[in-house]
Amino acid sequence: MDFIKSSEFQQHPCSPAAEEIIQTVGQYNRPLKSGDLGNVMAFFADDAVLVPEQQQPVTGLEAIRKVYAALFEMIRFNDDNVIHVVDAQVSEGMGFVRSHETRGSVLEIANGTLHHPHFRELWVLKKNAAGQWKITVYAYGIPSQKSTDPADAVVW
Repeated sequence: MDFIKSSEFQQHPCSPAAEEIIQTVGQYNRPLKSGDLGNVMAFFADDAVLVPEQQQPVTGLEAIRKVYAALFEMIRFNDDNVIHVVDAQVSEGMGFVRSHETRGSVLEIANGTLHHPHFRELWVLKKNAAGQWKITVYAYGIPSQKSTDPADAVVW
């Protein structure tokens, strides 16, 4: 499975719609791991915004595509990455999933260095006219390599 739920989150009932958006985030993670640009982009809404830590937001599919294309030339997410869901809620066709990626590794292609970052992530999803959940905002932060505490990554 591409995600796990935190123990605190497991104690609360999750609506079927919240389960759907968690599944969507898990499905997005699969092509991300394989560097499949086309299938990664299929998860984004036309007006999506990417909000990387300490960088300017990137708006629109073409701009986001360029970011992912450059990313896939630099790194590969290994298959051991697991999204640790800490919250998910849905209301009237919009929802969010908040997570920490608590384990996993990333390979730096240029030099073969293996990194073990901890991501703190927020996905905002909206249901399109066809009834599919699409990522409209994806924000993430990564703590410095000196820290292994996901709370050190500030996203919002």
